[in-house]
Amino acid sequence: MSDTAKWAYDDDRCYHGIRESDTRNRIVVEHSTYGPTERGQATPAYELHSPDPVVELHWGYDGSGPHRAAAAILTDALGWEPSRQMVNAFVMDWLSMASAEFWFRRPAILRWARGLLCQHGQHDLPAPLAELPPVNPLKYQRGPRGGAG
Repeated sequence: MSDTAKWAYDDDRCYHGIRESDTRNRIVVEHSTYGPTERGQATPAYELHSPDPVVELHWGYDGSGPHRAAAAILTDALGWEPSRQMVNAFVMDWLSMASAEFWFRRPAILRWARGLLCQHGQHDLPAPLAELPPVNPLKYQRGPRGGAG
């Protein structure tokens, strides 16, 4: 099966972190678009929320807020709840240095997760890590909204 037959355009979602104030952050899941002009026209699909109403989603440092954000992003991207070790690694590799606004593509997160598991000796990989999406986003099928082709 070719990459374009397996991976539809809508599978290429993006996690868009937006710092609205010192106390209000959002992570919006969008259908991926490419380049600064296209990002301004991205289609929001839904928003991620902290499982703990006391601790909001944060990033830019190593703390409980970034760990909640990492767990929310990884759970959505992978389709299962990640281990504490994976959440810790995601905070250190991705979120601790993130700026006020970020975009993380799901395929990049999947490749990162696959590498982390293999680094720790887990070679019997769960889906969707066993067959990764194409690196080149232009290989995705055209989406219902006229996305990448």
